[in-house]
Amino acid sequence: MFKLLSTIHSSQARIMVQSDLYDKMVKPILLYSAEIWGAYTIDMDNYFKSSSPSAFFDKLQYELFDLSFAKRILGVHKKSCNFAVRGELARRPLSIEISGLVIKNWATITQLAPDTLLYDCFLANNELMNNAQSEPMSNHFSQTLI
Repeated sequence: MFKLLSTIHSSQARIMVQSDLYDKMVKPILLYSAEIWGAYTIDMDNYFKSSSPSAFFDKLQYELFDLSFAKRILGVHKKSCNFAVRGELARRPLSIEISGLVIKNWATITQLAPDTLLYDCFLANNELMNNAQSEPMSNHFSQTLI
C-alpha cells in the first residue's frame, strides 16, 4: 500500500486514476474471500441498536482502511467527514459490496444438488449454528472428535 501511495503521489496522477488504481490493485486483496468472512463480520444486534447505520459501518476495520486510503488520495485530514470523502470519490461503503458477495454465495450454495460435498457442509454448518444457541461450543467439538 505504501509503495502504491508513494508511486501515485510522485506521479501526480489525477484523483480518478488514483481511485481506479486502488480499485484494481488494493481492493481485490482487501475483499479476498469476503463472500465467506463477510457473513461473520457484522453483528446485526448492534447494527439495529446503533443510532446511525453509517457510523456503525465506519467502525469496521476494512471500512477504516478503505476510508483512510480515500482520504490519502484526496489529501484531506484524517478526521474529514466520511460522507464527503465517499461522495467526492463517488464510492459506497465496502459493506454494501461485501453484503452482495455474501448473498450471491449463499444463493449459489442453496441451489446446489443435495448430493454434493459443499451442500453437506452447508447443512452441517446450519445445524451447528442452530444448536450453538442452546448448547455450549465444547459439546460440538467433543461430538466432532468422537
